[in-house]
Order: sequence, then structure tokens, then C-alpha cells
Amino acid sequence: MAKPKRNEPCPCGSGKKYKKCCGKNNVIVFDSSLYKIEINQLYADLLAFAFEQHDNELQEIADKLIEKFYPKGIDEEIELYTELVKGWAIFKLLFKEDETIFDLFYQKVNRKIKYPAVKKTFKKWSTPHISVFEVFPKKEYVELQDLATKKFFKTSLNEEYEYKEGNLAVGILVPFSDNYEFLNVMIQLPGDMLEIVTDLIEEKLPIDEELEDVFPEFLADLLLIDSDVRFSMEMFDWSHFDHEMVASQFRTHAMKKDYDEKHIFMAIQYWYDYCQIHFPIIRKHAAHAAALDYFSHVEFFPFTNVTQEQLAKEYGTSPGAISNNYNKLSAKFELMTESFETEIPSANQPNIEKHLRDLMRTIEGQEFDSDEDLDEFIQDVMDWDELPASESPRDIAQDLLFDAQEATGVRRKKLIQEALEVYPNSPDAYLLLAEDERNVERHVELLEKAVQVGEKDLGKKFFMKNRGHFWGLVETRPYMRAKATYAMALEDNGLMEKAIQTYEDLLNLNPNDNQGIRYLLLPLYLEEDFEATHDLLKEYDEPSATFMYSKALLMYKEEGITNASIKALEDAEESNPHVMNYLLGNKKIPDESPRYVGIGDEQEAIAYVQENIHLWTGTKEFLKKLST
Repeated sequence: MAKPKRNEPCPCGSGKKYKKCCGKNNVIVFDSSLYKIEINQLYADLLAFAFEQHDNELQEIADKLIEKFYPKGIDEEIELYTELVKGWAIFKLLFKEDETIFDLFYQKVNRKIKYPAVKKTFKKWSTPHISVFEVFPKKEYVELQDLATKKFFKTSLNEEYEYKEGNLAVGILVPFSDNYEFLNVMIQLPGDMLEIVTDLIEEKLPIDEELEDVFPEFLADLLLIDSDVRFSMEMFDWSHFDHEMVASQFRTHAMKKDYDEKHIFMAIQYWYDYCQIHFPIIRKHAAHAAALDYFSHVEFFPFTNVTQEQLAKEYGTSPGAISNNYNKLSAKFELMTESFETEIPSANQPNIEKHLRDLMRTIEGQEFDSDEDLDEFIQDVMDWDELPASESPRDIAQDLLFDAQEATGVRRKKLIQEALEVYPNSPDAYLLLAEDERNVERHVELLEKAVQVGEKDLGKKFFMKNRGHFWGLVETRPYMRAKATYAMALEDNGLMEKAIQTYEDLLNLNPNDNQGIRYLLLPLYLEEDFEATHDLLKEYDEPSATFMYSKALLMYKEEGITNASIKALEDAEESNPHVMNYLLGNKKIPDESPRYVGIGDEQEAIAYVQENIHLWTGTKEFLKKLST
């Protein structure tokens, strides 16, 4: 360390000029590491003094506080509560001769403290900051904002704590050398509890008092709230912190809005399944939680009135972010529910589409004077063991076809035939027949028939009235399934123009694209129509491999190798780096298609190259620009 000049502040921290302090004695220049060593030693000695010499008193205090504020029979988090209130008592409760344990320790060590700066800092420990802090990690430190006073503090990047952006840290902050550190115990709570914690502070904090004055009571309520939030999440074995935080944030909002418990559970169960299969990358918890909220209404309770704009204001995000994330959730919904039904057959497993249909029919048969009456009726219906059976021929036939989906052989054929006899205009009947047909020509004919009977079933007026939000109407789904399967069959048989038109019809009927039609249409546009490709990329702007690599490829096809096209390819590689190895031939493309994919993972890369590798023929020079 360089020797300071005579008129510079003395590095020992005394506040004097160097020539009038350490310099006048011509001593060795002060090393700041010695400061840290001494303050760390004082920290260790204080804890030893408190928890060895005064542990009985502290435990007695903790027991009294537990008896007063902590409900009997609830052991969740009681150890954390005990440790934190013991720390609080060290500084706040008076013992011998009206002095705190810290006062007693300070008197014992005061004269032994070697460095004036250490003594000055350590004396400030008598008034620590005991509160809840919002966490903002930076590159070289962590910024903490006291929720009660709004003051900011800096603390070190302690790997043990694993600070997360937006989390809440609860503990006792004391000053160290150039920042603050938590004393003994610190706990982190999920950031989506911010609103609840803020409300609790306002409730528990009397005027003209500090949070530390009511800390034991406040802490008990806080830990019990956290325990309740996490209790409902314990049944899910979350593989990633961010995925759990999205579910927790949705649950917090849902509980404040008095959502039915079944509603909340169904949404979180789907989110958990979705995360396990697709492992989504989470950039902002609120945007995904709001999308899950919206999804839960559209897919499970489409009769409720909620908009993306309303949820955007509530969650502090944008309608565009909600729409983008909702589209990803809903696009995989049909595939996932069908996959789960195939893998885990169960006679008791509810068919969501059937449940929605029966639920909506039951509600439509009622008259309500207000939205409150409707909500009350919905809550009652949710508790029914079974909804009234439908007497509609269409519904009776559809129920037979739901059974046929899980059946095989003769029984499957019999159920399909019975459904057609009850209701001839059943798209799913012809769709199932097509699945079992090995003759290619007959297969396409059956799919075309499925589309035709679906159009006849719904009627021209229905199409005119409901175009633009088809998927939200349960009765349209057999037709939409049939039409999508028909379009894929047309594409497989080289009828590209007709396939494109059919895909476009599906998007016009349902711009939200719950079926993922855009992923099938985009490669066809890239071969046939650049202008349409631009429009589709703009309409569904998303970070999937299909869209990011298609943007780069389109730019290359139109402009060649330019700075802009190379930048687009770099952005695509950043969204999913696994794709490049397959495009460059460094990895062999697997023959077997992945069953599930997640944004940014290798399964997504495999799915993309299997469907799109032909589009990249003759682009090696462009692709190699990333490695130069």
C-alpha cells in the first residue's frame, strides 16, 4: 500500500491529517485489512458473549415472545423466529442496570479496540437497522432498501445468502468497514410478497415508532404468512427457483382476489407441469404470473370477465408481455393434456374440455342480477361433486368420442360409430377414423370430411359472429383440431398452397394461436412469400428458436451477408445456442423427434432443425460468420 502524503487523511480512520496522526510517529502505514480483521473479531466475540454468557436470558425472552405472538401448535419457522428475536434482544432489551447486552459487551472491549475507526464504527452497532429490505444485486455489491424507512444500504455479495433480485431480506444490519452486514441470521422471502409485507408494516407500525420497536410481533406475523404461502407450494418439487416464484406470485394475487382454491390449484398444477416439460426461461416473474392468471381464466373459466390490460396494471407489467407468455402457455396446453392422458390413463381423470363444456352449459341456464351473483354461483358450482349431464345429442356424441380417444380396437370403432349415429356432424369422429386409416388418400379424405362436418355443425352465422376468438369457445375445439390436422396432411402430401390457406384460416379464427399454427406456417412462408414472413414475424414476436432463426434467415435471403443479418444470427444463437451445432453439421440430427421442448433448450433446437434444416441449404458461409 502506498504511503499517504502528509496532508492527506490518515488511513487509520481517525479523521486527522496523516502528518498529525500516524505520520508524526513515522509508523508503518495502516493496512485496511487490519481494520476488517478487528471488526470481524469483535463480531465473533459479541456473539460468543451473548450466546454463551447470556443465552439463558435470551432464551427466556424468546420463549415469552413465542408464547405471546406465535400461535400454539404451529412449529413452522419457529427456530428462525427464535434466532432473530434473540438477535433483536441483544440490542433492544435492557438487562443489568438498564443496559443492553451490547452495552455490556462494548464496555468490556472498548478500551481494547486498537483502531479509532473501528471503535467509531463498532459504537454505531448500538443502534442497528432491524427491518425488512428489498434486494437489488449489483456487480460488486448488493443494494438493500429498508421497506419502512426507504433508506438504502450496501452489503457484500455473500455467496451463502444467494441474493435474488426483488427478494425481501429480513434481519439486523450493522455497519462494517465500508458497508453493512447482517448479524447472525438473515432470511429471504420471495419478492412477490412485497405488497403483503408492505401492508403488514403499515398495519403493525404505530405512528412515531420504528419497525424495530414492534419487531417480535411483526416477525411472527410475517413468518406465518410466508409459511402459508409456501405450504401450498410444498406439494410441487420445483426444479428452478424462478418457476416457483412465478407460481407464488400468481397465488398471492389470486388469494387477494379471493379466487377459489380449486382455481388456484388447477393453474399452478398446469404451470408446474409446463415448467417440468418446457423449462421456460424467466426474465420477469410478474409477466409470467400475469399470463398464468389470464390463462387460468381463458382455459379453465372462460366465462369470467378479465382482460390483459387489467392484469397488466395489477401485476405491473405490459399487455404485450402477458400476451406473449400466454400464447406460449396456451400453445402447449392441448398437446400436454393429451400427452398426459395417454401416458397416465385413469378412469377418474377429468377431461378438462368436457368439464368446461358442462360448466358453461350449467351457467348459461341461469339468470343473474349482477356479476357478484354470477361469482357466487360459480363458487357454489365448483363444490359440486358432479355437474348435470347434458341431453344434447352433440354433447352425448362428444362424450362417446372422449371415451373412444382412450380406447383401442373393436371398442374404439364401436364408440365412434355410436357417436356418429347420435350426432353425424361430429368432427372428432372422423378425426379418430383418420388416425386409424393407413391408406394415405383415404386418410386425407376423412380429415377433409371432419372439417366439412365441423363447419356444418357450427354454421355460417357462428363463424361470422365468433371469428377471432374461436378457441375460447369450447364447442369449436373439435373443429379446430380437425382443421389443423387436415392442414398438416395437406402439407405432408405436397399441397402447399392449400395447406398455407388452411393454416391462415386457423389463425384468422383464433389469432391467439393456442394450437401453435404459426410454427407450421412460418417455414412455408420462408419458401413461398417473404412479405407474409415479415408480417407473421411481426405479429408473433417471440424469442423461440423458430422465430429468432427465421428472422436471421429471412434477412440473409433478402440482403445477403450484412452487418444486420449477422447481428440477427447472433441474436438467434443467443436465444438458443444449440441450434448452430446442428446447422453447421457439428452434431448429427437425431431421427427421433423430442416429445417436449422448452425455450432455449436442446430439445427445442432438435425440433427446429428437424423441421427447418432444408431451409438452410447453401448458407454455410453465412453461418460461419459467427465463428470468425
